[in-house]
Amino acid sequence: MMKKLKEDVGHDGLKDIHKCIMERMNTDKAWKDEAKWHNGKNFEETMTKWMAAIEEGDEEKLHVMLNENYKNVPDPVFSRWTSGE
Repeated sequence: MMKKLKEDVGHDGLKDIHKCIMERMNTDKAWKDEAKWHNGKNFEETMTKWMAAIEEGDEEKLHVMLNENYKNVPDPVFSRWTSGE
């Protein structure tokens, strides 16, 4: 999905989408709770870094952080998944 999204909106579009998501996670309790449930260990550290970079307007830091999250993401192996039927 990330590979297709990046093809459709480009790197800058992906950066804008991620920025909106991170800002919403910082203000929406339901989103925050869901993220903490899935990845509690890294949630607070990641949010602190992202919000600092956004508030500082540090485009270079945001670019590095975005690439850390979306570069070399392996494609899923669908043959290991079952439909449950």
